[in-house]
Amino acid sequence: EFAIHGLLEPSGALALGPVVKQRCDARGAWVSSERIEPERAPEGLVPEAERVAAALSAARYFGPFGVDAYTYRVRDGAIALQPRSEINARYTMGFALPRSP
Repeated sequence: EFAIHGLLEPSGALALGPVVKQRCDARGAWVSSERIEPERAPEGLVPEAERVAAALSAARYFGPFGVDAYTYRVRDGAIALQPRSEINARYTMGFALPRSP
């Protein structure tokens, strides 16, 4: 699983944090998160976070939010991305991770 978090200002300005890879247990409960390099991030996750931010702003929400995503294997064996499995309008586990140096 993957996640990206952001802070949305009342003006609509957006600051996105790093993409994180989430580790979950066999039941799907969060165990830990680690920052991953932008070039290793699933393609489509950042644009999805930007779309979520625009929708939240249009609903007059501002503050912290997170977007969860996951990859899965399709019938032919290729890996596909579900870029928005959950939206969390709150601080997420990824906020505690440091930004890239």
